[in-house]
Amino acid sequence: TREVARYPRASDLTTFDWRVSIAEVHACGPFSSFAGVDRRMAVLGGTLSLAIAGREPIRVGPEAPPLSFPGDAPVSAEPVGAAVTDLNVMTRRGRFESRLAKCLAPAALPLPPRAGTALILALTRLELRCGALRWDLSRLDAALIDDESGCQVLPQDPHGVFYLIELRACRP
Repeated sequence: TREVARYPRASDLTTFDWRVSIAEVHACGPFSSFAGVDRRMAVLGGTLSLAIAGREPIRVGPEAPPLSFPGDAPVSAEPVGAAVTDLNVMTRRGRFESRLAKCLAPAALPLPPRAGTALILALTRLELRCGALRWDLSRLDAALIDDESGCQVLPQDPHGVFYLIELRACRP
């Protein structure tokens, strides 16, 4: 597992409020358990046979929508064929909530201003512009947007594809 970002930055696996990571699944086995955490997951490459406690087993690949499940639910996974790459978004229940969406940008795509934090995970080459700032992103590069300014995603390939992860504190 490679961590992409976490909050607070000085936190660890037991104290984070939110965490985004990319994992490689090479063999059959259980997912790590995270009590009090909500998980969202999307498969970026390969096909994964997934068994989540209380649900019918499923197969998911890059074309499937993101899944949501409790971090403390027993989950086991098995790659079908080759290794699988997946994207994980975890939020501490009651403190933060998240949204995970796969986005297509056939042309410049404005991202409206928002409260909270957004993270862009590129699946193709993209240019990200936020005010006067500009970043070139390659596959699996990420950019953390931690303010309310609007940004624009510009595809550098015929069709830009990325995941938009939105994270916001729960209201008391």
